[in-house]
Amino acid sequence: MKKLIKYIVSIGAVVLLLVAVVGLNIAIQDNNETTATSSSGTATRLNVAIVNEDKAVVSGNNTYSLGNSYIKKLEKDDSQNWSVVTRGTADSGNYQLIVIIPSDFSAKILDLNSLSAEQATISYEVKADGNQQIETEATKVGKDIVSDLNNQLVDMYMASILSNLYTAQQNVQAIANQQSGNIYSYRTNLLGSAVDFENNFPTLVTTANSSLTANEALIQSLSTFSSLYNTLDSSQQSFSTDLMSLVEKRANDSISYEDFASALMAVDPDALSTDLTTMTELLQDTQSQLETTVSSVSSSSTSGNDDVQNQVDSLTEQINTLENQFAEQLQVLQEQKDNIEQFAAEEVAKYYKDSSDLTVADLLNQKSDGNSYLATTADSYRSSLQSTTSVALNQLPAIDQSGISNLAANMTYLDASAADSLSDFSTDLAAKFSSEVSYTPSALSSELAAAKTALENAKNDFETEEQTYTNSVTNATNSATTVKAKVSLTLPSRAGFVLDSWSYNGKTYSSSDTENVEVTLSDSSSSDNSFKFTYHYDTDTADTTDDSSVSDSISVKINGVTVTSADTMPDMTDYQTKAQAYRTAESAYTAKVQEVKDVYKNAQTLLNQYYTTDDFLNQSVTDLITDIVTTALTDNLTSYTENSTSTTDSIKQQIDNLKAKRDTIANQLASLQSSNEAITSSLTSEINAVQSLQEQISDLKTQETSVSSALSDSDSTLGTLSSTLSDLLSSTSELKSTSESNVDEASQVSTLFSSFNSDVESAQSNSSKLATDAQDLMAQFNKELEESGDFVGSFVKVLNNAYSNGVANEALLDFLSNPVTESSSSVKATVNVYRPFTWILLLEIVTLFTAYIFATYNVIQKVKDKFSINKLQETDILNTAVIALLAIIIGVILGSVSASRLSVERELMPSWVLVVSLFSLILTQGQYLLIKNFKAFGMGLSLFMTISFVYLSNAIGTTASLSGVPANLKKLNVLSILEETLSSYFDGQSASLLLLLGAIVAILLLIGVNVFVTLNWQKLLQKASKAEV
Repeated sequence: MKKLIKYIVSIGAVVLLLVAVVGLNIAIQDNNETTATSSSGTATRLNVAIVNEDKAVVSGNNTYSLGNSYIKKLEKDDSQNWSVVTRGTADSGNYQLIVIIPSDFSAKILDLNSLSAEQATISYEVKADGNQQIETEATKVGKDIVSDLNNQLVDMYMASILSNLYTAQQNVQAIANQQSGNIYSYRTNLLGSAVDFENNFPTLVTTANSSLTANEALIQSLSTFSSLYNTLDSSQQSFSTDLMSLVEKRANDSISYEDFASALMAVDPDALSTDLTTMTELLQDTQSQLETTVSSVSSSSTSGNDDVQNQVDSLTEQINTLENQFAEQLQVLQEQKDNIEQFAAEEVAKYYKDSSDLTVADLLNQKSDGNSYLATTADSYRSSLQSTTSVALNQLPAIDQSGISNLAANMTYLDASAADSLSDFSTDLAAKFSSEVSYTPSALSSELAAAKTALENAKNDFETEEQTYTNSVTNATNSATTVKAKVSLTLPSRAGFVLDSWSYNGKTYSSSDTENVEVTLSDSSSSDNSFKFTYHYDTDTADTTDDSSVSDSISVKINGVTVTSADTMPDMTDYQTKAQAYRTAESAYTAKVQEVKDVYKNAQTLLNQYYTTDDFLNQSVTDLITDIVTTALTDNLTSYTENSTSTTDSIKQQIDNLKAKRDTIANQLASLQSSNEAITSSLTSEINAVQSLQEQISDLKTQETSVSSALSDSDSTLGTLSSTLSDLLSSTSELKSTSESNVDEASQVSTLFSSFNSDVESAQSNSSKLATDAQDLMAQFNKELEESGDFVGSFVKVLNNAYSNGVANEALLDFLSNPVTESSSSVKATVNVYRPFTWILLLEIVTLFTAYIFATYNVIQKVKDKFSINKLQETDILNTAVIALLAIIIGVILGSVSASRLSVERELMPSWVLVVSLFSLILTQGQYLLIKNFKAFGMGLSLFMTISFVYLSNAIGTTASLSGVPANLKKLNVLSILEETLSSYFDGQSASLLLLLGAIVAILLLIGVNVFVTLNWQKLLQKASKAEV
């Protein structure tokens, strides 16, 4: 019954272990399938931290911050979880990828005109915590970020180049416009006419001033003449009064002749004669001045006569001439505006030598006086690009589809996808280019074939060495009898060693039977008293180096005691040589495959650039150039027309005013001329009357001695004289009124002349302003011509640092082709997790074996039987102390060796050894406790811990992410905790003080439990049985 219970418990423990292992495997598979399913549906989204340290750069009047611009673009991408944080937040946060944009990013990117342009470096840091999938994905995202940024910056540079090129084209067109359009047309057709238009006004102004002066002189003369007429009228009135009084007295009083004569003499004939003489002279002077004034007013007539109409006709002719010249200028300006487009097309065709279809290449190749405007013309750029493309194409072993297919067949020996990139190569473009430039295939195809053949031969030689080795080891024990024993095998630690099987005493065991295998020991004289091992070395993982620290022997332990060993290294001598040859041939072949991929990628890039450049340079720009010249001329002439509109309207108004006043002046002059003629005729009559009166008085004085005889005649004469004097008085009064009327009319004419003179002077001022504006506009054109030199200078400066003395600036070309480099680092990479994995597994095996030996074979019990000490019988202090000591020794040895072999930093080695020793104590004491108290069940738990560690380790790479039960198992597994702790050492982080204190507490607890707690299941079952009975 006891045995049955024991068997049932053992079977139950095995079944429980099996269920646990199978359940763990199923859980991991389900977890992987779930992860794969979710990954296939949606791409892995990483937590990416963007650290933007870029500083804005001021260029010209603009401020640029390319880092911020790129971050805005990234934020629109929902393929990853982007976060813009500081460097401190990124280092302490939960991010799988940290991308750092440096502070000089914008400065270096925009430093295009420097002769030694530096590449901007985008750094990214991968924090995968040992997860291979996350590390691979994060590295890919980092490279994609740098590649995408490179593409954007290259596009930006090309857009900037094209923008500057277009600006330079506009400047050159403006120069041609100003030279062949504005200056020539303006100086020839407009400037001279505007200046001549000003010169026509001085004559008109002089004529108007002369007319005004003559009119003022005429007014003054007429005023003087009117005063004389007033004086004459007064004198005549006084003389008439005296004469009439005398005649009346003679008639009324019948005075004698003597009285009459005396009275007549009292009149003072001398004084009267003098007055009449003075009056006659004044009348003659006035008549002379009037004739001179009238003559001077009409002296400007071209015919030289006194006709006022001739003067008016001359004024009309001058006004008409001025109006016609002004209309001609407007007509010339309108004709210039109407013919701008034809003129621009003719000038462009003349400048570019009658090119029917002007292209970008023609524009860039344009030369002046034998010198190109550009340091690099389109022809030289195309020639340089063609030469570079030809060199790249000649590096290809084949450019036709069949040749490429044959080449691809030789590239897929190791990697079936190695030739996939060749499908991107365009054979059509290559054939098109080879029709223009001769193509010479390279020897790369034969070199690749030779490398493949060498690899095949080396692999065949190497595989022949993958033979099965057999070693026999004689049992050193001299067993006299056949007994049962536990055999354990310690295999070589050299990587790549594979045990196929082993046999002893006629029985064959599998490769998995290496621990505590129960065998029957044969007699030393038996032919089967030897161990035979069949093994080989794996081709892919075999370590062929000569390393003294690597074990190359198989050790046999019987009941925990090493009894014999067999060295496997002598069988590796030829294997090492051929394995190294295989590795060398494999590297050479891989390098040659990569070289083929690189040359085809480079050639395709240059072909794309070459034919893209042709399409750009062959674009027609004839209409563009013509439109620009036409627009510039139209804008300039329109500006001039708008600026002179007010002046033109003013001139037209002045001409209309001159025409209106011309007719009024003509009528006034005609009336004035008629009045002058009437005054002249009246003056002549008055002078004749005065002279007649003077003669009569003289005759009267002569005849005064013959009074008696001439008395009757005197009476008659006096009557006639009285009548004549009355007529003279009447004529004088009329002349006085006419003179005053002439003065008034002359004043009105003077007002008209003053207004006319003012209008003429205003027109002259406007014409002067028009001429000045025209000259100022000409000066402005000349200034624009000077400033256009700066435009040409800016055109020459576009990428002027691309060449120096005819030699290309390689630094700038490299910068344009690849402005951004990458710098990456990985926190806790997969290799850091993989490196301590084997040592942890070895520590687990050794500590498990130690715990198993002391728990099952009870080595110390033999010592206890020799003493009679109650304390030793009551506790397990000796076993616990011994295995604790062994655990410390194991930990120190494995910790020291592993730290040395894994190249742990020297200052971290003591901490490393301490951690390994502490975990060695925990594993030994814990597994001893389980196996001692729970026997097979405890052994199963230990194996379950080991198996779950192997399954859940990041070093194996079977899990990308864990959740649920597997994740909890990993957190509780001591081996996984040790793996996580040791992996951090490769990132420069030692174990925390909290972990060390926790480990020490756990060790003390386990030691206490092992010393004082020992479960005797047999006694417990017996007590249970007795209790049942």
